[in-house]
Amino acid sequence: MDKRKFVIGEWVKVKSTVYFVYQNDKRVVRKRQSGVCGQIVGARIRFTGEYCWPVEHEPSVLKKTGRVIVWQIAIGYLNKPIEALEEDIESIPPSPIWGPSLPWKWTNPLPWNDRDKEQARRMMKYFPRDKKGRWVK
Repeated sequence: MDKRKFVIGEWVKVKSTVYFVYQNDKRVVRKRQSGVCGQIVGARIRFTGEYCWPVEHEPSVLKKTGRVIVWQIAIGYLNKPIEALEEDIESIPPSPIWGPSLPWKWTNPLPWNDRDKEQARRMMKYFPRDKKGRWVK
């Protein structure tokens, strides 16, 4: 019987993402709070363990002590997939914002209010421009 909880293309909400850090010659898993929605695009096996150097002046070798299966979730077609553990993912219906497919590129819009926009406009008046109105370096 198939043990997969999710299928490719399924919409999910991610509570926290994982990333791997190197601490005292060890590769360990860390979590970061998230809260994004996206589609499952695959899964990977990531190894944890300890780095050792068999011979001096040789590349290090990862001595595996464990493995973690992470799911890859895309939040946009051009965005790099984020990775999350199975317990941090929950299935949701397709996004009402984008419809059945992902956006071309997901960007996090900056919260510009009118005061900040006006201040940026005033500051840019003092930067030099050429005859066509483009900024010069």
